[in-house]
Formats: sequence, C-alpha cells, structure tokens
Amino acid sequence: MKLLTQQYVENRLAQAAYEYDKAVKAWVGWIDSVPGVIAQAKTLEGVRNDLAEILEERLIASLRQGTNPKKLGSEFSHLNVKAFAAA
Repeated sequence: MKLLTQQYVENRLAQAAYEYDKAVKAWVGWIDSVPGVIAQAKTLEGVRNDLAEILEERLIASLRQGTNPKKLGSEFSHLNVKAFAAA
C-alpha cells in the first residue's frame, strides 16, 4: 500500500514531459496538469527527482492552506473532507 502523497507524486510524474535544452545543456521537465511545476537538471533522473520534490512541497502547502484535497486529484477522492478539515 502506498501513501496518498506518494501515489499523487507518482501519478503526476507519469504525466511529465521532458526535453533536453541544448542552449543550457540540461534537461527540463514540466507537468501540464499542475501549472508552475517545472524543473531543470543535468540528468533526466535529476530533473525527475526535482519534479517529485516540487510536487510534494506544493501538495503539502496546498493542504496547509486549506485546499479541498479532492480538488488536488483523484487520489484524494475517497477522503471525507469534513473530517480532514477538522484535523
């Protein structure tokens, strides 16, 4: 069984697009379904790790700000939002 956050990150990483930028000699990755999530690294593995870190941070920040978890993705669709908000 995976944690919801891990599921969320893995599902979004599966949607990521990658491109090698010859001008800066680095890989760039982004996720269209999560605006503003973009990373750059020398290796494809590095950019993927950076994207995962950004997704985790953004998810935690959204939850701290009171975003309804169901709005973040289908991974959270079974959560009882009222119970989550009371925590």
